[in-house]
This record gives sequence, structure tokens and C-alpha cells, in this order.
Amino acid sequence: MLKVMSAAGDDAQRAQVSTSQLWELGRVHSLALHPNRGYLFGSVFNNIKRTFQLLRFTSNGKNITLYPPSIGRPTFLSIDYAENKLYVLDTNSSAILRTEIEGLSVSIDRVANVTRDVIRNATGFLVHDRVIYLKTLAMIYRFDKSTGQRLGEHRPFPYSRDDMTANLRVHNSRIFRADGASNPCAVDNGGCDNFCFAIPKLSGGDQLGKLCRCFDGVKCSTGQKLGRGVVDVKL
Repeated sequence: MLKVMSAAGDDAQRAQVSTSQLWELGRVHSLALHPNRGYLFGSVFNNIKRTFQLLRFTSNGKNITLYPPSIGRPTFLSIDYAENKLYVLDTNSSAILRTEIEGLSVSIDRVANVTRDVIRNATGFLVHDRVIYLKTLAMIYRFDKSTGQRLGEHRPFPYSRDDMTANLRVHNSRIFRADGASNPCAVDNGGCDNFCFAIPKLSGGDQLGKLCRCFDGVKCSTGQKLGRGVVDVKL
């Protein structure tokens, strides 16, 4: 995954150098992708500073931007695609936080408080429809995403150390739909032979450009590398 995110080009040596630079950021703990905005978010443990950091990339791993340090320990991330919000589980403040995916100077809202014993044992985190789900090894806790009210909890399976679920997934075709009108990679892989990255345009707003790239270490022709219709994207 890191090699895909950090590919600087189609030369294997350049890709290797870029990959090592990304590793220097630390150990990736959680990732969240918003294809129709061209952004990838990562919760990273900085090995040098010994702290967690919340980062935002363009979908090809470029333009790394650091979120404000007011988010102390962002261990889990989830995106609310319906409202284009990023939800963060902050272990330091024992809270669920919410912020915009566009721009890093916006306010950070405290959505809900979570007891320390629950948040320290979290293994999964998900926002879907009107509910925030927080998973521990034994329980699933639910919160109202608008009010932060705790809606209850339940034990999905009999507790057993040999049969425990770690994370959460929701399978629903209405969660997210890659709109071909806004996402240039949604139809026919954007005309790219290998990877098609939808990337925010320099002009800003919701418009996306695209960038074609080949598999790590694979030599491609100029046409395959560039693809069709590559315009003023943030590289």
C-alpha cells in the first residue's frame, strides 16, 4: 500500500527512494479514502517524536499536509461520504472528533465523549448513515453522529479469545457511488492501463483531474504513463 501511495514515477529506483521517505513519517495506523475528492487520510505514529499525527495526501501520495496538533492521538479514522466529513477517534481526549475534509484551518468539533476503558480497547471505528460505530474485541458501541448521544451497545458474538472480530465493515451500495461525471477514474479506469489516481485540480473546488501510473518497477510507454486528459492537478 505504501509503495502505491508513494510512487514518484515509473522508475523503480525513484519509487524505492520515495517509499523510504514515506516510511520516515512513521507507522500507519489507520487509513481513509475519499475517491470523489481525491484525498487519502492517514493516522500515523511518528517514530521520532513518539506521537500520533493526522495527515492528508492527494490520492497518489503527494502533497502531504499535517492536521493541527489539537487532535492529540488520532488512532482511528472514518469518512462520512454523505456529508463529506472526517471523523477521528482521539484516544488522548477520550472523544470522537469531526472536521472538514477540505482545508485544514477549519474548526474541529467534539461529537461525543467515550469512556477511557472503551476507547483504549478500540479495534474498529465506522460512520454510516446517522450512527457512529465503535468496536472493541467484545462489544460494538453506537453513538448518534448529530448529538453524540450514546445509543447503546451489543455483543455481536459470544466472547471467545479464539473467535473475536477486530474491525467493522458495512456492505451497502448506497454508501458511496463513484460518479463518472466528477471522478475521471470511475469509467474505464480513466483510460489508464494500470493505476488511475483522481487528484484535486489546482483550481480548487470539487473538480478532479487524473494521473495515470504504472505498477511499481514496471516500465511503460509515455502514452501509458500519462494517459488521456491529464490536466493541472496537484502533483
